[in-house]
Amino acid sequence: GVAGCYVPLLVDDLAKFLEAFDRPDFCGYSVTIPHKEAALACAHEVDPVAQRIGAVNTLVRQPDGTLKGYNTDWLAAIEAVEA
Repeated sequence: GVAGCYVPLLVDDLAKFLEAFDRPDFCGYSVTIPHKEAALACAHEVDPVAQRIGAVNTLVRQPDGTLKGYNTDWLAAIEAVEA
């Protein structure tokens, strides 16, 4: 687990935001519309599923400080259809 808190922030430019908050104490970011495609471009590494979808909704700071992008939307969508 991670000892942390979730803080919603209003962001106009994701790339500028990530540059300003490029700190190790920010372990990750939840990304919403309209920034999911920009998050894909900002990620240093992208999970293959997110790459195929063309959007990232989760950025996770890696041990070397880079950000890896994931998309978890697809799993929720499949679970909703199967329910």
